[in-house]
Amino acid sequence: MLVKKLIAQEIFNAQGLPTIQCSLQLENNIQVKSSLPSGFQTPQTASAYAYDVDNKIIQRRMHASIEFINQNIAPLFINQPINALAMDSKLMDLQLTHSEKNLGSNTTLVVSMCLFKAQAVSEKIELFQLLQSISGTQKISLVKPLTSLFQCTRTQGFKYFKELLAMAVDDQKSYEEQFHSLILLHHHSQKILELKNIPIVHSAYGSYEISHKKIDDIFNLLEEIEHTLANNHYEYGINIAADEIYDQKTDTYTVDNKALLHNLLIQEYQKLIEQNPSITMLYDPIAEKDISGWQEITKKLPHTEIMADHIFASNPLRIRWGIMKKIGDIVVIKSEYVNTISQTLAAIDACKNNKKKFMIAADQFGTEDTFAADLAIATGATYLKAGAPFGIEHITKYNRLLEIERILNS
Repeated sequence: MLVKKLIAQEIFNAQGLPTIQCSLQLENNIQVKSSLPSGFQTPQTASAYAYDVDNKIIQRRMHASIEFINQNIAPLFINQPINALAMDSKLMDLQLTHSEKNLGSNTTLVVSMCLFKAQAVSEKIELFQLLQSISGTQKISLVKPLTSLFQCTRTQGFKYFKELLAMAVDDQKSYEEQFHSLILLHHHSQKILELKNIPIVHSAYGSYEISHKKIDDIFNLLEEIEHTLANNHYEYGINIAADEIYDQKTDTYTVDNKALLHNLLIQEYQKLIEQNPSITMLYDPIAEKDISGWQEITKKLPHTEIMADHIFASNPLRIRWGIMKKIGDIVVIKSEYVNTISQTLAAIDACKNNKKKFMIAADQFGTEDTFAADLAIATGATYLKAGAPFGIEHITKYNRLLEIERILNS
C-alpha cells in the first residue's frame, strides 16, 4: 500500500512542553499518528533531540525539525509502498549525512514510529503483531506493570532517591489483575496522604510528590497503606537517578549532606534493603560515568535487580559492552534515546542475544502515544515502566496492554 501523505506538526505534551506529532495517510485514506515525549533528561551517550534556539517556550520548540520532516523526509516516502524497515534505513542515512546540522533523534524517530504503525494497518494486523514478527519474538509473554508511586524532589533537601516504584507480586495473576492491584495501591495511598493532611501533588511521572526527608518515614507510610490492602502484596524499586547526586570531579555521591564514594554508597543500599526486604529493585543506583561502581553494585547485590538506564542509553554497542563487563541485571530501553525504531529493536536484540533481561520505559514528559506498550509486549520485555496510573499520557499505555491482553485471550 502506498503512502499518500506525511505531515509533521507541533503539539504539546502533558507538561505543556512543545513536541512533534507525525501523521501518515495511506492510499486507502486510513491515517495513523505518532508523537514523542519531550523535556526529559538525556544520557550523555544518547542521541540528542534538536530544539530551536528561542526563548518563547523555554527553548523547547521543534519547528526546524518539523520543517525538515515536511520538506525533506516526506518527499522520500510519498507515493512509495509502505515498508518500515526499508524506510527506517533511509532515515538512518539522513542522520549520517546531516549530522553536522544536528538533525536530532526527534526528527527521525517520530516518523519511524508512524511508519511501523502504518505498515501494521496496511497489513491489517496489530502493531504488536508486526513488531513481534520483525523482532523474531517466538512467544508473547505477560509484561509486568511497574508504576511510579512516590517522587521525592531533590529541592526538598532529600538526596537519597528520586522515585519509588511499585509492582504487584503474584506472577500467577493476569496483567489485568496485577494492574488492578496497583490501581488499589495508588488510590489507598491518596487516602492515607489525605488523612495525614499531606498535600496531593502529582509529579511528571504522575506519582505523588512527598516531602519526607527520612527514608524510614516513607517506608512507615507504606506499611500503613499496605495494612489497608491485606489481600494484595507488593515489591518496590527505588529510582536513585544517581547522575543527579554524583560529582565526577571527586567521584563521590551526595547523600543526606554527606559525600560518599561508591563503595560506601553501596553499603547504604545494602542496609536499606536489609531493613526493607520489600525493596527488590534499584534503578540507576550508580552514575553513568562510574563504571567500577556499576560492576561493584551488580556483584554485591546479587538478589536485587539492578536496572541500568543512562549507562546503556539504549545503544546496542554499549549494551554488549556492559554485558561483557557484568554491569546491571536489567537493561532499560527507551526509544527516545535513539533515532529510529529499527535501532530500538537492535538494542533489544543485543539483550536477547546475550540472554539479558530488559524493560521498556516511557514514563515522563510524554503524550498519549501508546507505541511503548506494543513494543514491550511484542519483544518479550520483563516490565513496562510508564509512570503512575494517573494522567492520560501514562494511563493510555497501561490501557493499551489491557487491550492487547484481551486480544490475545479472545
